[in-house]
Amino acid sequence: MSLNIPSKILSLNGQKINQIQFNDEDSSVHIRCSRDKRRAAVDPVTGQHCRINKLIKRKIRDTPLMGHMCTIEIELAQVYINKNERRIERSPFVEKGVHFTDRLCQLVSGLCRHMSIQAVSNHLKIRWETVKNIDKKYLHKTLPALDPGQLKNLKYIGVDEVARAKGHDYMTVVYDMLEGHLIWVETGRTSDVFSQFLKQLPSETAACIEAVAMDMGPAYQKSVRDCLPNADIVFDRFHVMKLHAIRMPFGSGLAIQQNIRISGKFFQTQSINRNHPRTDWRAFCSFEHSTCLLTTVFNVHSAHRIAMIVERSEIYSGN
Repeated sequence: MSLNIPSKILSLNGQKINQIQFNDEDSSVHIRCSRDKRRAAVDPVTGQHCRINKLIKRKIRDTPLMGHMCTIEIELAQVYINKNERRIERSPFVEKGVHFTDRLCQLVSGLCRHMSIQAVSNHLKIRWETVKNIDKKYLHKTLPALDPGQLKNLKYIGVDEVARAKGHDYMTVVYDMLEGHLIWVETGRTSDVFSQFLKQLPSETAACIEAVAMDMGPAYQKSVRDCLPNADIVFDRFHVMKLHAIRMPFGSGLAIQQNIRISGKFFQTQSINRNHPRTDWRAFCSFEHSTCLLTTVFNVHSAHRIAMIVERSEIYSGN
């Protein structure tokens, strides 16, 4: 069936739609196009007009059309460069060597923001590896590389280590806790790695950072104390809950003691008593209500609270 449909309806610039077919077997739509002869052949490298050597047909996958899988057959000109060289002209809606249109790649990457790769693969009937590669390439193309020297308006940040290669290799990741954005990634989990990020921040940005959320490892704490002496160190809720579960068997013995200070690999806490004369309870409450980064304060005894907080360069002392 011949159709006279303007290619602008499907945004197929440089192509003329000749035929649209529906396959009853797999419920798919196939669109056959031919190259628009009014379009001049251009060298994709130099941008100069060239003579057409021959036409090359390509079959590519497009976004679903009316709920049906859609493939498009297009024609591209192979331009004559010299006696020993030919090049394929650039298409405005599909990249060289890619079998998916740009808008399908954008759709795949957009769905990956809200769905798992497997779910996107099943929904669009595209291989899992292909979905992953499309999303990765689209993000590399659309998201600019973040330079710590250009970051602004940071108030609360979080740092954590993530394992790759089955735990044999680690990376340090830094987040903007207010916006929920990933702002920096680097291989390694030492204090030098995190200090590298902090030292690249503009002085105005570093001075505005009020708190840094992290786990209880000493490496990141050292970096904050060295580079951000005025920022508070906050242990994130995940690690607090995890270590709280570890300390539960010992909790009954600790709850009856007064004004204790526990320091070690599993604990870096301070028992805060509202009635203790040397406990700055007002400062603690002010800090608790001023930021959403603080973890839950656990009830251990009627007169005590355990707070997983290291304030600046020292821990509250009850001695």
